[in-house]
Amino acid sequence: MKPTLITKAEVERQHKFSEKAGMVNMYACPNCRTLVMFLYIDGGITPASIRCNVCGEQAFSQISQIKQPSRIWYRPKNLAELINIVDGAYEENIKEYEDMPENEAQIKATILTNYITYYNEGGLFSRPI
Repeated sequence: MKPTLITKAEVERQHKFSEKAGMVNMYACPNCRTLVMFLYIDGGITPASIRCNVCGEQAFSQISQIKQPSRIWYRPKNLAELINIVDGAYEENIKEYEDMPENEAQIKATILTNYITYYNEGGLFSRPI
């Protein structure tokens, strides 16, 4: 079955998002006290926590309107862009997959399936500004 992404308009019709374009949110790491700021380019849903890029522990979302974001939340424009995100996620987390019996293609296919579901439910992805 070919992966299918639903349109931004369809996602917005199906879901009511509290996170709107133009909002800023912050992830705070309780371990090392790092703060990462995000700007919403698109409305949608985002994870409650992300991995801290300094210490690797979980950093938790806190809505903030401080206007100094270092990253953005956005909706990928097409499947090719989403596949590039999967490739990056695989490379970023490759050590976590070393002991898995699946090969790289199988792991990437699983990640892609999960990301398509997340995307179709209004999920946003992040990148540096």
